[in-house]
Amino acid sequence: MKKIEIKNNLAKLIKENRMFHSIILSGKNYAEVITVSNDLARMFFCEKTNIDNDKCNACKRFLSNNIIDYLKIGDGNLPITKVQVQEIISRFSLTSVEKFNKKVYVIDCAENLKNDAANSLLKFLEEPPINTFSILLTKNKTDILPTIRSRCNLINVENEKIIDCKNNILVDMLYKNKEDILLSNIDIKKIEKSELIKLSEDAYEIIKEKFPLNTNLFEVWLEFILDLKFSISKNISIDNWLINVTEVI
Repeated sequence: MKKIEIKNNLAKLIKENRMFHSIILSGKNYAEVITVSNDLARMFFCEKTNIDNDKCNACKRFLSNNIIDYLKIGDGNLPITKVQVQEIISRFSLTSVEKFNKKVYVIDCAENLKNDAANSLLKFLEEPPINTFSILLTKNKTDILPTIRSRCNLINVENEKIIDCKNNILVDMLYKNKEDILLSNIDIKKIEKSELIKLSEDAYEIIKEKFPLNTNLFEVWLEFILDLKFSISKNISIDNWLINVTEVI
């Protein structure tokens, strides 16, 4: 299913209070999976449940990672432990402290759940507290334990050749504070190099329109694209680029 279809369908379910309690988002283009996940999580808190960031107070808080009833675990590299899952269970078993009356957690690269972590999560998926929603992300849903899959609604994010400019995660990053921009390296490093180059080139065209006076940002961006294409270490290129972005944004 295409991103726009997924977001429209899920926004409708949220508005009608019929949203699935647990879903798995999967897709070979992991950048698009992350984009859909970020938009979906934000929609739960958006004052009008808009599929795009409408810059309401709730959306601004979400993009600043400033909503208590939202939590994301998993970095794409290390195994996800039972301790991390127990943090979710402890935190989300409590009554919501925010006015939204919704609690949302995301498990990035859910295939990295260790067996004891998956077993701990299982019962929480079976009997979630009221208004608690889980979003599990993966490139391949078959890599997630069958017992977990069977308790979630599966949604496949199609690999779209044309990047939706409104949902370019590199552009979205620029609206965060400097600390959160640096923390974006976790999600960005999960994107395949070829996909990241395409995203960066598309983002460059967007920022020229959105930030027409920031020529320093243009230079930093072009240097990053060149570095990505010719550097041996993608991760070092990303780290250096994000530091440079925070200095010119």
